[in-house]
Amino acid sequence: MAQSRPAVAIVGGGIGGLFAANALTAHGITVSVYEQAPAIGEIGAGIFLTPNSVRHLHRIGLQGAVEKWGARVGRDSHYFRHDGARIAPVQVTDASGWNATFGMHRADLVDMLAAALPPRTVHAGHRCSGFAQDGNTARVTFSNGASAEADIVIAADGIHSELRPYVFPPSRPVFHGSVAYRGLVPHERLPDWPTDRWQMWLGTGRHFLTFPVRAGKLINYVGFVPTDEQMKESWSAPGDPDTLRREFAGWDPRIEQVLAEVQQTFRWALYDREPLPGWTKGRLGLLGDAAHPMLPHLGQGANQSIEDGMALAIILGRADRSTAPLALLAYERLRRERVAEVQRGARQRHALRFSLFGSWRERRRDHRARRIPQAALQLRCGAGSGSRGGGALTTPDPHPALSEKPPSTTIC
Repeated sequence: MAQSRPAVAIVGGGIGGLFAANALTAHGITVSVYEQAPAIGEIGAGIFLTPNSVRHLHRIGLQGAVEKWGARVGRDSHYFRHDGARIAPVQVTDASGWNATFGMHRADLVDMLAAALPPRTVHAGHRCSGFAQDGNTARVTFSNGASAEADIVIAADGIHSELRPYVFPPSRPVFHGSVAYRGLVPHERLPDWPTDRWQMWLGTGRHFLTFPVRAGKLINYVGFVPTDEQMKESWSAPGDPDTLRREFAGWDPRIEQVLAEVQQTFRWALYDREPLPGWTKGRLGLLGDAAHPMLPHLGQGANQSIEDGMALAIILGRADRSTAPLALLAYERLRRERVAEVQRGARQRHALRFSLFGSWRERRRDHRARRIPQAALQLRCGAGSGSRGGGALTTPDPHPALSEKPPSTTIC
């Protein structure tokens, strides 16, 4: 079997592509990663890792790196009203009681994933420009004149994927009328800020989130606000710190304390796509945002791409070159409906948080009528679940402020 295992080319050197490369390598599969940027690395701010992905990072040997570079959040995590009044605690363990919830800088996660791969696995400066396949092989061409052949090609090149149209006809990203201001503040400028918790403030049409990253040396913040202005989906579009401060003027003084230290911020317009009816075509498969871009309100974008990568590796690890296209179909069947539920759940969470009308009772009635499907709230770990934390991973109540009693909710 080892002689006939499929060779895999991954287009995209972000979190999803690099994790998939590690998982495939761990299953004895030869893999190459092609990244359009001149060097591997990722700008941006923090992401939140939850147990359903952390267990897979452990499986590829990165437990120590996650503990070193991440910032574990604990039981003091909480939801607040915009004025600072407490709403509800946040449960930070999975159903088995395992706390594996970490704030992580994107660049740190990308670096640790890249460093874990064998030498010469990653090829930077390769922008995908074309794709072709026949019954026996797949071929990717790049704008620098290079090309690569493999038994399987995985598109992990994001919401604006160059390869998605080879699987499904082109479609436009869906803009949801809101933007997230994102950034980092060094903890030394906020010396009294806690580094052991996830905190979110909820107000009409806006919410504000903080959590620590890089072992507590940085505080990640995200301010979500409504907007009528459409802009390209991007992690790196510059924002105006003064505009951000005005958006949250009069909120909890703790937020004003954070924003007073913001010198640079980025604006991230919130887009997703309709769930795709298929992720694969022959020897080409989609992974991560190329397959299922989602809104950030379940905190599952990167976590779901990691689940994709482990599922793909386990299934392809049992295939040979001739059966690899069938293995891709099995990967799609395993992942597609689960992730579509998460996509839809994130949309419903967005609609609840950005509702700008109605009384408390009306909003609560609307919340009950549009309750997130249970399948989206019970996020079970992906393929290859281990014994630790193998149960359901529940997500936060869609809007704890609408509950009769403050519930204990769970980050996801």
